[in-house]
Amino acid sequence: MDPITAGFAIAKFALPALGKWIFGDDGEAVANEVVDVAQKVTGAKDPQQALTMLQQNPEMVLEFQRQAQQIQIKLIEAETEQLRQVNETMRAEYTSDDKYVKRWRPTFGYVMAFTWAVQICGTVGGILYAIMAQPSNAGEILTAVGQVNAAMVTMWAVGLSVIGVSVWKRSDDKKLAAGQSSGLGIVEAIASRIAVPGKS
Repeated sequence: MDPITAGFAIAKFALPALGKWIFGDDGEAVANEVVDVAQKVTGAKDPQQALTMLQQNPEMVLEFQRQAQQIQIKLIEAETEQLRQVNETMRAEYTSDDKYVKRWRPTFGYVMAFTWAVQICGTVGGILYAIMAQPSNAGEILTAVGQVNAAMVTMWAVGLSVIGVSVWKRSDDKKLAAGQSSGLGIVEAIASRIAVPGKS
């Protein structure tokens, strides 16, 4: 059993909140920590045996949860620091005197809207031209138009994703400017994530 599979299996049974980090950037390291704690608590020689022993012994599960919460706290602290840095970057952007820093999002939106209009007009124009001016070649023209549009699918997926994130971040900017929090506070976030399953 590979480390990520083993770590996730143990976490899923004994402390599901750890699962989100096992499939993150440092997933293998987190999974190894989970497995190490499980084997330490149970005295098992391998992850599968540790999981089996946890499933059969509620007291071991409680001890595993107690020790594994230290992994959670460390990960939450790292995530909180990352969010703090992101918020600082957003504040710096919002207060910047460089007009383009503030306007790159609407600029990108205008470019996307213009490009969208050009593509729609080109598509409709190509279809009308094929039907009215070149009926004998309509099939080839329509195929070419379709291929051009298909080739742009990835470009539009990326562009629209950027716009979606930009709109979301703009909402965060407005909240920050109004002195509002963009989410749970640090204490609330930690409390909500390290709560033992099944307890309020």
